[in-house]
Amino acid sequence: MTDEVGLQEIWNEMKTIHGSLKRGLQDVREELTRTNERIDVNGRRIEQVSDEMKIAVGAVHKRTVESEFRLATAVTELTDTVKVMQETITGWRGDHRKEVGDIRTELDGIKTRLDRIESRLPEK
Repeated sequence: MTDEVGLQEIWNEMKTIHGSLKRGLQDVREELTRTNERIDVNGRRIEQVSDEMKIAVGAVHKRTVESEFRLATAVTELTDTVKVMQETITGWRGDHRKEVGDIRTELDGIKTRLDRIESRLPEK
């Protein structure tokens, strides 16, 4: 009978352990369910942030392209303006050289006439 009592105690202890394990397993399952729910929420947040980032990056890309286009247009216009100014200045230099040449020719003529006039004057 003592063997029977000993077996009964072991059986009762095993039932108690089984109940504890069953409750522990249930607690683990509940915690896993809560963890999975948090993971799902975080996944949706990540997808939302990812979508927002895609929109923001797209907007920045669009503004960058527009800015680069405006900059390229301005540089082209500036290049054209510099070419026009260069042509104008080159023309002015040519005109100036011609005017200087004309003035030298006229001055040489005046010197020649002055020399003729002076050669006709009586010496003092």
